[in-house]
Amino acid sequence: MVDRSFTKKKKDLVDRIKAYSLFKNYGKIYPYVKPYWIRALIAVLITIPIGSMDAVIAWSLKPYMDVVMLEQQATAILIN
Repeated sequence: MVDRSFTKKKKDLVDRIKAYSLFKNYGKIYPYVKPYWIRALIAVLITIPIGSMDAVIAWSLKPYMDVVMLEQQATAILIN
């Protein structure tokens, strides 16, 4: 048997959530977004590896840049 107070609390919580304007607005645009949510999810999943590739490129060039910058800094110190 379901506790009536639990059911009432659950209904009150659902009503309070529905009362927020944020959820009302999302509820209004949901029918327009619904056909495209899979495409949006795929786009987000594709951008994650592409963005991480930029970090991998920078990480792989770090040793070279450290050598070049240290040599330039040493040369600048010797010239001055």
